[in-house]
Amino acid sequence: MNVLIKKGAVGVSMLAALSACSGDLGEGENGGDESVATEASALDMAKFHGWEQIPNGVFASGPGYAKHDNTRALVCGRGTDARVWCGKGDSSGFQPISSVLVSSRPSVSSYLDETNTQQWAVVALAQNGALVISVTRGPSQSWGPFRTVPGGDPDKGFAHGVAIARMAGSNGAVFVVGAKREVHNADPVRYYAILGDIMRGAQSWGTWQEVPGGGIFLSAPAAVSLPGGGFVLAGEGMDLRYWYAQGTTPFTTAGWIPIGSQTFDAAPAVAARNSTQFEIVGSVSGDNRYVVGTVTRANPGEPSWGTIGNGLFKSAPTIGATSTRLDVLGWGMDNMFYINRWF
Repeated sequence: MNVLIKKGAVGVSMLAALSACSGDLGEGENGGDESVATEASALDMAKFHGWEQIPNGVFASGPGYAKHDNTRALVCGRGTDARVWCGKGDSSGFQPISSVLVSSRPSVSSYLDETNTQQWAVVALAQNGALVISVTRGPSQSWGPFRTVPGGDPDKGFAHGVAIARMAGSNGAVFVVGAKREVHNADPVRYYAILGDIMRGAQSWGTWQEVPGGGIFLSAPAAVSLPGGGFVLAGEGMDLRYWYAQGTTPFTTAGWIPIGSQTFDAAPAVAARNSTQFEIVGSVSGDNRYVVGTVTRANPGEPSWGTIGNGLFKSAPTIGATSTRLDVLGWGMDNMFYINRWF
């Protein structure tokens, strides 16, 4: 199935191990059959606690966000100086993690190091066109330098932005998903992914492979690793609907599946509180507010979309989740970040 999407070789042993620990994910159910229209269980919108400004930070892009558990989270953004600034999302503010200048909003993931200590990873598109990654190490979570993701060199045609997600059940294994232009310096783009181990260096990374399904895109991808194993990618189609693909890895997806009939004007954000459903957030066409819907992976259809308050935003949302909580973040009209917590 060829899908037009609008804005908004892997190491065999590692891939086999990840697939084995993922179990039966039911990937590709319905084969992209658009006739299925079962509404997923809607979120109780009354459990959102309202938009709160994250203080002490002014930005030039939307936020990147990851939530390790209910007490540990990291929010990052491209500052007005084009550097990546990160913080806990509280009154302690933000600090620059590198002098490298970036052109996209960063994407953030949590991972565990060799001692099972929780750490952070940030990826972004540098101003020279390279996909770069920085990670924290050690008890103090000190940031290392930005380094080019293997194969993510400036001449490879990456555009718009990038997503990162840690594979469930593996400490340092992550997927990075980027958008490659079809024609130099012009849209559209296709999604490509690479698997690597943050703790083992460049030699542990595989090669970039196109995400199956023939999707053609105009914006950065949204990605989430599912609890217990599995992976979901999402994007906005030329028909302005959201589409998603799922599998044990980004290389094993069975094609792109439409999410209902609602249209949007920005890229989606995705998060998962369990292995059978995921939440998707976006900005409805002609409206700068965010809406959220819950998608059942085995039986996708039209979610019951709910508006997340009356906040107005300049770009696509970011979202993070645990089994009991959901955080939605946006870049406000005053260039500051805002968060709305669901619990």
